[in-house]
Formats: sequence, C-alpha cells, structure tokens
Amino acid sequence: MADAATSPSRPAELGASLPPLTAGTRLELRELRIIPEGDDFLVGDPARGEFVAVPEVAIAVISSLRDGFTL
Repeated sequence: MADAATSPSRPAELGASLPPLTAGTRLELRELRIIPEGDDFLVGDPARGEFVAVPEVAIAVISSLRDGFTL
C-alpha cells in the first residue's frame, strides 16, 4: 500500500513538494487538445503525443477548471 507521499495521485518524483489539494484549490492546466471520438473524447498534449479517452463529463470538468473554478 502506497503512502500519501507516493500515491498514484502524488508520484514519488513530486514527493511532498506539492501543496495539499482542497475544495478551494485552483489548478492551472497545460494546453490540452480535445478531440471528439465517438461517444468519448480524446484529451491530451500533442507536443508529448499523450492522449487519454474520457467521457463527456470530463470535458465539462476541464472547461470549468480552465474558467478558474475551484476543485
């Protein structure tokens, strides 16, 4: 079992250098490309060539974070 400093949401290389996430936290997202793909969407960083398939609700979350909403 991973501890809080090395959990999947907090990779070991980041360690404890990140502040805790709270309901009032605002995230700054890197530039993401969003591409419709059937019922899902591909979201990713074209410069890195990394994309993941996500449902439509994830696009609403990304849009809200881009607009400055908190977690």
